Amino acid sequence: MTTPAGRSRAATWAAVLLILGLGAGLRLMRWAEWPPGPWIDEAYALRAARLLAADPAASLLATSPLTPPEAGFVNSWPSNLYLAFAGWVDRTAGGGIASVRALSIGPALALLLAAALLAFEALRPHRGGTLLALLWLSTSSWLLTTGRWGWDAVATTAVAVLAVACALRAGRRGSSGAALLSGALVGLAQYGYVAARLLLPLPLVVLGWALARRKGAEARLAALAVAAAIAVALPLGVHLARHPDRALARAREVSVVSGGAGGTLRNVVANATSYGRLFLVSGDRNERHGDPGRPVFPPLLTGLAAIGAAGALRGGRGRLVALAAGAFLLGGLLSAPDEGGNAYRISPVAPFLVVLAAAGALLLLDRVPPARRGAAAILLGAAAAAVAAGEVATFVSWASSERLRGAFGGPERELADAVRAELAANGPATVVLGPRAARNPYVVDVLLGSPSGGGRPVVRLGDLAREGYRFQPEGDVLDACGDDQAGSDALALGGTVVARGEPLGAWSGWALIRVPAATAIRAARERLAAVPALGAAPPGAAAVPTGDRELVAREDGLYTLSAPPGAEISVDGLPLLGGSRSARSVTIHLAAGAHRLFRAGAGADRVEVRGPDGFLVPLPAP
Repeated sequence: MTTPAGRSRAATWAAVLLILGLGAGLRLMRWAEWPPGPWIDEAYALRAARLLAADPAASLLATSPLTPPEAGFVNSWPSNLYLAFAGWVDRTAGGGIASVRALSIGPALALLLAAALLAFEALRPHRGGTLLALLWLSTSSWLLTTGRWGWDAVATTAVAVLAVACALRAGRRGSSGAALLSGALVGLAQYGYVAARLLLPLPLVVLGWALARRKGAEARLAALAVAAAIAVALPLGVHLARHPDRALARAREVSVVSGGAGGTLRNVVANATSYGRLFLVSGDRNERHGDPGRPVFPPLLTGLAAIGAAGALRGGRGRLVALAAGAFLLGGLLSAPDEGGNAYRISPVAPFLVVLAAAGALLLLDRVPPARRGAAAILLGAAAAAVAAGEVATFVSWASSERLRGAFGGPERELADAVRAELAANGPATVVLGPRAARNPYVVDVLLGSPSGGGRPVVRLGDLAREGYRFQPEGDVLDACGDDQAGSDALALGGTVVARGEPLGAWSGWALIRVPAATAIRAARERLAAVPALGAAPPGAAAVPTGDRELVAREDGLYTLSAPPGAEISVDGLPLLGGSRSARSVTIHLAAGAHRLFRAGAGADRVEVRGPDGFLVPLPAP
């Protein structure tokens, strides 16, 4: 016969599973439509992951540029270890929007479970407090919103939360294994979102505190965690020390340091004000980060979290949770001022604040006289349910907002879907994206590309109306252009409009035109014939002369070379740019194969070559 204690445990676990099921359901609800398209960095990450998978010589302990060469800058160097994880997610999901969503929603589900473990450890033995934390974790609009697109930040937060949960378990049980795992997870987090660097000193802080208090057992566990964190993070640290530009690329862009000490102090004060408004008055002004009209975290929970943090810092198991929350909040204060605050930059703090809010609620409940505690608990439960319902409503309102079509890659996803449908219905074709067909062509390319395709573009870039064909097609051509361009040249070649996209603000939308093979091939042949071709070096030819470098033309077609003032360029001995020539770019016809490229003068390292596919050709160092 089941005892009352057994029935109570069964009821608690049933409630836990119910609440976690709610959280999982909210994270998966309408996963393909909310939001309507990818965030550009998600597309860049998948592209980088596919390139990494195709490079057997790449080290998992190094980094790769997030942005493509055409962006003209690199402001982030994700670790190859994270990109390998992203590639696995990509291959498992099968590409397209499923890969984009899996990159964020998968870690969001893992974060929910990790945060549940944190709540169990930080709030035990209070079952009611744990259920309270689980309810708010499952329904937090901040976590739900970021969990739809936050890719590396969400994955890193899951690892960081699990690290703190393991540290609490190590302290409770005196477990060396849990301490080692906690430290290893802190080290592993360094391979993800840059905010994880703020977590790295935490084991050292705990070690210093334990030594100062002469708590030998805690010091031993903290020392194990420090050693494990250093051991795991060290390979990446060595790599970044050898490439400081990569280590500081993102930090320079978002650093609070500017204008000397006075400017830095003003920035910190401005950030404190902005993030105060973010939590108490209004939300992030960036529509992608959540509802701009509502605080990113319910003000009631913010107050409870402050109470919980104060109680934890005075003593108790929650001290580590408060320290982790403080570390991630510090990242907001030390970042470049962002009017209204940036919810994404400090998003790793969200699960810690929720657990602290539940701890604060328990502290207040403990202060209620025993005779009134039952009524107070009912009132607290009602307030908790109201907060949860409001958070779900906020998330649904954000996710269904028409404004998200522009904040994310909605039009680009619609174009990719239209291309995929047209290819499935009417057979293969070469896809060419015009300059006004998409705000970012890489979003379209990644959505259409294969996870096992090596990251090579599956679309071409080109303005067929202005430039004509830069390549020789083998069949039909799908010309995607701005709808306001009307695709007159494609229509003149017998093309047919097969789909159109809705406009977005001042942008007119896109038109997709299928040009028959016969007319496309004839037009391309005439265009290429108008530019005499430079023949490639025959196989076994003599070595490239000193001062020249090899330029490999993957296909026969038109190549555009551009250079800054002062640079001189010649190909196969033919001077093209520099000297007395005032032009800064020139288009030539190269046969497929190896050619000799000579670069000299100021800016020789900034020479670019755009191939027939519209993308930049990788060049050897001058």
